[in-house]
Amino acid sequence: MNFLICKILFFNRLLGTIVPFIITIPLALMGYGAYSIIIGTLIGNIIKSANLIINSKWKPKFFFSYYELANMFKFSSWTIIESFCLWLVTWIDIFLISNKMGNFYTGIYKNCQSTVTGIITIITSSIGRVLFSSLSKIQSNDAEFKRIFLLFQKYMSIILFPMGLGILIYRGTLVRILLGEKWLIGSDFFGLWGFSMSLVAIYGTPNVEAYRAKGMPKLSSFIQLLHIIFIIPICIYGVNKGFKSMVLLRSLGYLQILILHFYFTRKYLEIGIKEILKNTYWPLVSSLVMLMFGILFNMFLHNTITLLLSIILCMLIYFAVLFISKDYRTIFKFIVKSIVSILK
Repeated sequence: MNFLICKILFFNRLLGTIVPFIITIPLALMGYGAYSIIIGTLIGNIIKSANLIINSKWKPKFFFSYYELANMFKFSSWTIIESFCLWLVTWIDIFLISNKMGNFYTGIYKNCQSTVTGIITIITSSIGRVLFSSLSKIQSNDAEFKRIFLLFQKYMSIILFPMGLGILIYRGTLVRILLGEKWLIGSDFFGLWGFSMSLVAIYGTPNVEAYRAKGMPKLSSFIQLLHIIFIIPICIYGVNKGFKSMVLLRSLGYLQILILHFYFTRKYLEIGIKEILKNTYWPLVSSLVMLMFGILFNMFLHNTITLLLSIILCMLIYFAVLFISKDYRTIFKFIVKSIVSILK
């Protein structure tokens, strides 16, 4: 039964990520502008809701209770604060760029950011809720809680380390394919944001779900507030220095939240930074080997077709190094079996 619930949640989160991504970009290319984002988000939410209703024994009904509203608000108030902080972190840079640099740079910045975010979120959104459900059930068992946390983080690192570095290395090629030649001015931001976001997804996303599973939503909100205090001055300084400075500072400034997560994870979850880094050591080494080959390919290859072939070669190099470790060969077999089981 638990597996069935995880399966439903996995596909629901996957739908919520893929549907807007598929709808929004084509509508934007057709000239619908900001409405493409609104339409894509609405359709995605409608499909997610329908999917949950169809696969749930519980069916929604209409009623209103002030008592229930008060209890819901009491329970979710810190989550609302966190959501507001996330909204502010997401849009403060857009607001500053639009006011200082105009629509041209705003469009380049936002489109590159949205594309990368969509790619990374396909992974994080599918895993995050499953991790929360798994950790919530064992929140009182510290040893098992720690084991599951590190296991999920290891799985995420296997995918997100090479993905983040791959986006960074092949930023120009990916922008040319996904967005077109006219968007190449944003390729540096595309690569830097993909790299930064993949690191935060590995070392930050599991932590947020762990705080909530332990009944500490206030901690996640507090971390976001501290991050806002740091990132707003960075963005203001960067936007006054020009577009290149802005994208560099914004991307690297995003990594500040990792320092907060490392500190609070050690303090409240008793999982130290050395343990976390050791847990993801081999995927990082494999990705760095892939990085060196990717840099060489980009130095000598300039044709889009040959660069695409080199991306495939980089993937093969990454897995060849990763599979030197017997543990990761076993993990990969387990992941493949799990995916096949889910798809059946």
